[in-house]
Amino acid sequence: MKRKIGAVCLTVSMMMLVFSCMDREDVLQLEQDAASEIKGVKQWFDINKVSLNKEGSDVRAREMSKELILPFFEKEPDWSKFSEYHFRDGRKVYEIHLKNLSGIMPKGFFEEYGNSGSDLVEESLLFVEQPGMEEGYSVLVARYFSYGEKSKGMTYHRIPSGWSGRIDMFSYDERHLRSFEVDEGKIVSHITYQTEEEKKRIGRENALVVCSGYWVDFPYYGISGGVGSSASVYVTECTDVPTGGGGSFGYPSNEGGGGSSGFGDGSGSGSSTSTPCNNTNNFSDHCIPVPESLEDYIESISDPAEKREAQLDYLRSHGGKDLVEIIEGLMNTSGLTVGDVIEINKLVNKFYLQQKGLFIMAIFSPENVGTILTFALANPNLTSTARNKTFQLFSRHATYGKNIVYKSLTSSNFRNNLILKTGMNPSNAQAHHVFPQASEFANFFTSKGINVHSPAYGAWWPTASHQANAYAYNQAWRVFINSNPNATSVQILQFARSIMGEYGIAIMF
Repeated sequence: MKRKIGAVCLTVSMMMLVFSCMDREDVLQLEQDAASEIKGVKQWFDINKVSLNKEGSDVRAREMSKELILPFFEKEPDWSKFSEYHFRDGRKVYEIHLKNLSGIMPKGFFEEYGNSGSDLVEESLLFVEQPGMEEGYSVLVARYFSYGEKSKGMTYHRIPSGWSGRIDMFSYDERHLRSFEVDEGKIVSHITYQTEEEKKRIGRENALVVCSGYWVDFPYYGISGGVGSSASVYVTECTDVPTGGGGSFGYPSNEGGGGSSGFGDGSGSGSSTSTPCNNTNNFSDHCIPVPESLEDYIESISDPAEKREAQLDYLRSHGGKDLVEIIEGLMNTSGLTVGDVIEINKLVNKFYLQQKGLFIMAIFSPENVGTILTFALANPNLTSTARNKTFQLFSRHATYGKNIVYKSLTSSNFRNNLILKTGMNPSNAQAHHVFPQASEFANFFTSKGINVHSPAYGAWWPTASHQANAYAYNQAWRVFINSNPNATSVQILQFARSIMGEYGIAIMF
């Protein structure tokens, strides 16, 4: 019969999640599949990259266009650095970082940061799957300009929380599609460029958005050969006044069209999507969605495993690196059950909701220690495998890099040594000897080479439950020893794991 421990109260934001549990072989298979897929993208690019530069070297065509088209820049993808994700409509995207930066910068950005601005720039190619095109992709260029602090692991589909900067989107042949100004992780304005003012003014205001048009000098620095460098450009800038953006920008529609730099509905000749393009939050004839804030992206995810990984990415970028490593180590543990992963997802969600909008995550704060301790020691829905692994991982991180000097291994020093060993000192738990310290057992454990006062054989047991179950626990050992006087150390350790598992208490061995 499974023994029960005393209840420990813990308020957790509950999420009912359905998922599939993967072992290490599954993960390796996914990694191999991803490598195979990116190899296919590379092969497609090598075959089609010449045709992707539609204007080629025709300078006059670029000068005569009503769109802002920069001189073509050869792109060298770093195929070892890629991300894959999906737009909300289901299209898969491969984002590949570029080895070589173009040197192109918005003039305002260059005036602010000068030549050192290149350290704040990232450039990528986006390969967007297009339904109806066999192994076909729309290829776009994303340029990220960070204001003050470079983003870490920037991808187009989600804007890092707290990041401020500018995102410029171009077609592969350097047609400007749209720019986004971002403040603290939220889109605050959309910008498009044309070489002449609109002849037909369209409605540029609604309840959410105010748009204005004006002329500026050529808006980019670093254009070699002076192409267009002296020309003025007409800017249309739309600002989300009431909400500050964040992925739900109510951008006004353009009448007709579908051109690559307009506000069309995606029905231009280059579009191959199987569903109508929503022109409120998409742009270009490739029907590209507006990037979302990381928080909005996380809220949109329905798959439990994907949601957990996105929340871990958020926590990793907000000071929670230690927690993320603990969870990743736990998820790589063989023998996890469906119930274990549900509970892990709940724990990650709790920390995400707790940390949302903050930056420094004090993982070893009393509150967080209490949360993880309760999860590891008093969660009746966890298997012993998950419970023990959590305890081990947390203790390892809590004591990493510390020069620990234990006091002599005696009963009076046991709690202090366990604190040093685990990096925690729970006020509502007692330091439990997994191998009973009662004198009647002393000779047996000593003869087997086991020091019962070693903190490696200690555990934190909630006080009320420990006191209530002490006699029954010792009695179980009494029966085992009397029945197995010649038990080996391996058999003794196995019985210890078994009985601690029955009581639902985490151990470190």
